[in-house]
This record gives sequence, C-alpha cells and structure tokens, in this order.
Amino acid sequence: MLTGEAKVVIENGQLHIENLKKMRLTVDQLEMQLRLHGVTGIQDVKIATLEANGQLGIE
Repeated sequence: MLTGEAKVVIENGQLHIENLKKMRLTVDQLEMQLRLHGVTGIQDVKIATLEANGQLGIE
C-alpha cells in the first residue's frame, strides 16, 4: 500500500519548486502531465496536487 500525502505543486499559477523536488519531479515532467490533462500553461492552473502514487489533480 502506498503511503504519503498529496503535495501542492502549483498554486494560483505559481510553481512550488520545493514540493516538486520532494516528489522528484522536474518542471518539464510536470508540464508534460499538464498537457496530457489539456492544460496549456502553468499560469492557467488554480491548484495542482501530486499524489504519492504519481497521479496529478488539477483545478
């Protein structure tokens, strides 16, 4: 079973670099995940969280 909590990686269009580092995710990898969800720019994201299992949640 996976443990851990979701980390906020984008809030109000701003990256949370420390949380990206904690989740071992690069900005390029995050942008790729956003594009897969139909998001064209980080600035368009109200909040994005990365779950311990790697799933990205976007608002």
